[in-house]
Amino acid sequence: MMNRPLFEAATIRLTALDAKDDGATLAAWTQDSRYIPLTDETPPHPLSAVQAEKALDALLKEADAQRNTAWLGVRTIDETELLGITGQSWVDWSNGAAFMSLSMKDLAAYSRPAAEEALSLLQHYAFRELQLHRLSMVVPAYNEGLMAVLQKMGFVEEVRRREELYRFGRRWDNLSRADAAQLAQHVSGLPTQLPEEDETVKRFDLVVLNLQLAYLEGAQRFNTLRDKIIDLAANLETKTAIPKV
Repeated sequence: MMNRPLFEAATIRLTALDAKDDGATLAAWTQDSRYIPLTDETPPHPLSAVQAEKALDALLKEADAQRNTAWLGVRTIDETELLGITGQSWVDWSNGAAFMSLSMKDLAAYSRPAAEEALSLLQHYAFRELQLHRLSMVVPAYNEGLMAVLQKMGFVEEVRRREELYRFGRRWDNLSRADAAQLAQHVSGLPTQLPEEDETVKRFDLVVLNLQLAYLEGAQRFNTLRDKIIDLAANLETKTAIPKV
């Protein structure tokens, strides 16, 4: 629809974040035991209003300076309450790819209409306005509400990092999901009865994929994975008897 509101849905609006005003709300979330397991802080800990304001201010300044992230507030339609924080946590402009992020105050909030509406608006904005080619999102397996929303929106699982997270007294997988519309013509029609690949080949492909994800996420494990591939390449140089090497 040509006249579809970019940042407004049935029950929510996406608006600019205000470090001072929204910092107080974020601080309240961090002091709620339902929110603490959802945060990326290591270790998770409560923030004062001043600390939360500084954290949001730093996030917004980084977005303005680097131009590869963007953050928005998820608010009620009358803009009286901040329900969540969403945005693009990393944009690779050269390849038209981005990672989405959504932070709500508790797990139950991800199953409510606001979560789906916020991500649908962000998806529409990314593909229709920014002309991006691909959207991805990392989702912990315990967030069943968010996984259901992404599946409904057409996202499919690409990578599952086994038992990467420790929450609620046990270990959970961390999943990377991508927009299925960008994958259907390349993946869904592939044959499934091809000869099984060598296990070492699969492991190398996984290392390369994790390296790409680490680069897009700006994760610290990027250097470790890069060095691992460099070591593998150096070892291959010694295999002079193999023609393909």
